[in-house]
Amino acid sequence: MQSHTSLQRAEQGFDEEHTLTLGLTLGGDRYLDAEDRKAFFDQLFSRLGAIPGLREAGAVSKLPLQGGTNGRVFTEEMISVDPGGRGVLTENSTVTGDYFGAMGIPLLAGRTLQPEDDDPESPGVVINRAAAARFWPDEDPLGKRLSFGDDPPRWLTVVGVVGDVRQWGPGVPPRPEAYMGYLVNPRTRMFITVAGAGDPRGLFRPVRDAVLAVDPNQPLSEIQTMGDILESQLAGREFYTFLIGLFSVLALGLAAAGVYGVISYFVAQRTRELGIRVALGAGRRGLIRLVVRRAIVLVLAGIGFGLVGVAVATLTISSLLYGISPVDLPTLAGGITILLAVGTAAALFPGFRATRLSPVEALRTE
Repeated sequence: MQSHTSLQRAEQGFDEEHTLTLGLTLGGDRYLDAEDRKAFFDQLFSRLGAIPGLREAGAVSKLPLQGGTNGRVFTEEMISVDPGGRGVLTENSTVTGDYFGAMGIPLLAGRTLQPEDDDPESPGVVINRAAAARFWPDEDPLGKRLSFGDDPPRWLTVVGVVGDVRQWGPGVPPRPEAYMGYLVNPRTRMFITVAGAGDPRGLFRPVRDAVLAVDPNQPLSEIQTMGDILESQLAGREFYTFLIGLFSVLALGLAAAGVYGVISYFVAQRTRELGIRVALGAGRRGLIRLVVRRAIVLVLAGIGFGLVGVAVATLTISSLLYGISPVDLPTLAGGITILLAVGTAAALFPGFRATRLSPVEALRTE
């Protein structure tokens, strides 16, 4: 449950509250050429800029949290050191318009892509912070060049660094990613991203009208906010978290009931012994301390075996957790405290009853 709470609070790298996304596939004879598809988006963004309440608009080949496309990236330094290397697996995305502004992805260094960066002969590229740390950990990445393994290499010059976005799910750490202009890496399927000041769902109709005004034969699909996408990603985890939480509470209840029953029976079995001690002059407080101490020794022995079980279970649950250690000390301390309290109560109640009996009645219990 703590892991799920940590995941809900994790920074995903984008604005899930104000961004609307719409899928669009430019098909047909009119859009066989990448230049024609780029012209469509240029006209669309011009119209979107006139919509009241719409702040930024862009498009991207894949949305965060839903997987992606990747390839092997080589830098000039990597090729000079290891010409036969395999490169680094890196996400690649095609963007156009003000995609980073629409998604709320911060610019950390340099600039975003400009029209001159969309020239296939001298392409620019924007990378995320994870890529900068992976390729040039102790250097300024601006002006550096990388290639996606083309032969001969097609070098892309780094013009900017943006924040990390979780591409493969809310709990998967960000991976190196490169963002290229539309003509550098043209795609048929794109996702329009628009951001507004209020509820982004209110932008759907004017955005749809703008698309139809450019081309009435282009339908939109997969219309959802980034908040919807994040919620759908967390929905499965919420269900499993509920089940695990329910079974855990039941297991703790059964464990507490079992401990209480065993300790109560253990103390009740010693009623005759307690009667003899009372007859020999033992004080009632001393007897209670004796009973509780021995009961706690039994509970601690059980807890010791339980901790061994926890150590074994961590091998299974570690892959299911986010932002928390499988051996979480506060969680373990809470469970141990509950069982110790139950064990103490289980010893106190029958212990008090036994010490209040007269020695004769206590000796007659067997």
